[in-house]
Amino acid sequence: MAREGAVEYAREYLNCSDCESSKDVETRSGMNCGRLPPEKRRPQMPPFPEASVCPGYLISLPLVAEAARALAWRRDGQLSLLYDETPTPLLRDAVDVLDVAAKEQEREELRKASEASRGRP
Repeated sequence: MAREGAVEYAREYLNCSDCESSKDVETRSGMNCGRLPPEKRRPQMPPFPEASVCPGYLISLPLVAEAARALAWRRDGQLSLLYDETPTPLLRDAVDVLDVAAKEQEREELRKASEASRGRP
């Protein structure tokens, strides 16, 4: 079960290039666009009010993509096969942060599904 409004948000904003060319600066400012200077951002980002920058911007960062790739390999017990050298402390930390966030989201989805099956909103 996705956060209310998250699917619509993803369709609209998770492609930075499309967003940048189709949305005005005022709209992007309200979405905490990471391509804008921090002083031009105004956090008003439903459905992610806790985010310090637009999730679309974050997922476009090379470190985030690499952390997601490394996490998939780590979950399969194959991380040592992915890299010729030991992963850097930064990559290990990024993978840990991503893993915790993913598990937190999974727990929230399970909680909501459990409540829904018991007839609670």
